[in-house]
Amino acid sequence: MGDKRTRDQLDSADLERVEDARGSVKVLSTLAYLAAILGIGSLIVTVVAWVLGSISFEQALAAAFSTSFFTILTAGTTYGAKSNLAINASRLERQVLDSRGEIEDDGERPQP
Repeated sequence: MGDKRTRDQLDSADLERVEDARGSVKVLSTLAYLAAILGIGSLIVTVVAWVLGSISFEQALAAAFSTSFFTILTAGTTYGAKSNLAINASRLERQVLDSRGEIEDDGERPQP
């Protein structure tokens, strides 16, 4: 029942995961910027609606605060997830290459 793959097969599977993660990083980065752009656009629409008199000042203020909050929360969370994924992909890639002996040890690696 156990998955009996060789070390090279595991390494290549891990490197495929690294490539998938790098593709996901690009998607998450795009989503973070889109969230920021949509939030800014929503703020502009709110201000225009207030200036034209479609909504009151209190409604505009409430809409601006809620839009700002959700924009910061969404863009920040997405950007943080992207950064975390990129760091872990780099760490996995380094471990795979190190296990293959493809990285020279310069003696400056911190000890756990």
